[in-house]
Amino acid sequence: MKRISIIHLLLFLLGLSAQAGRYDELAAWARQDSDDYAQLVAQLNRAQNAHEVALAMEENVRRQRNTLNTLLRFMQAHPDLRDGAQL
Repeated sequence: MKRISIIHLLLFLLGLSAQAGRYDELAAWARQDSDDYAQLVAQLNRAQNAHEVALAMEENVRRQRNTLNTLLRFMQAHPDLRDGAQL
């Protein structure tokens, strides 16, 4: 449920970015986050045992840390969006 709320916020922000044209980084982040999620689902679907599931989850944690760090850097670079989650 929380992921859906974040996605709605991102879609709203992406709509703003289409008008303003200055948030290409946010659009790239959203694509990367979506790609990471798709990769996790694909890895879990291919997993044939608990060990492979654990490896997929471990790799996903690494990807999510990178994704979150990218988003934090974006928010620091664009202080006008820091309260965007409260919309």
